[in-house]
Amino acid sequence: MAARTIRKTVVVTGAMRPEAFRDSDADFNLGVAIGALNMVQGGIWVCMNGIVYPPHLVKRDPESGKFVKDENGQPDSFMRR
Repeated sequence: MAARTIRKTVVVTGAMRPEAFRDSDADFNLGVAIGALNMVQGGIWVCMNGIVYPPHLVKRDPESGKFVKDENGQPDSFMRR
């Protein structure tokens, strides 16, 4: 099956703590995600901890709880290569 080209840009983000909590990273992550909309090519992206990743190159480290680069990630069939 041929890969489809995605023309829209989707940036997924979240927070380790809800925005209402003290020391939440929600506002920061949302701001970086909005900024990323103007910087990245069309497709799907994950924005956490101030870094924008292609979804196949990010994973959550179970020990730290942070999102880190996944060197072994494989592109999904719908991703632009």
